[in-house]
Amino acid sequence: MGGYTAYMGGDKLYFVNSGLGIEHIAAMLTRIDDDATFTPRKIVVFHYRFNDKELREFSEAVNAPNRKHLQLDFIQRF
Repeated sequence: MGGYTAYMGGDKLYFVNSGLGIEHIAAMLTRIDDDATFTPRKIVVFHYRFNDKELREFSEAVNAPNRKHLQLDFIQRF
């Protein structure tokens, strides 16, 4: 994801490492649109690793339409 390491388990994509930027979110969205085998349904973030701005941007990006018309759930874990 543009240099950020996320973890996939089933249909869940986990973001637990700090250092997430808008460029990483954009890379994830591009991969969702362009990679036919990449179909996460839930985006799970570890809340304490990210600031409010990052979480807000991430949530908005996940809720934007994608080419596959996947319904993505944005879940924050504490």
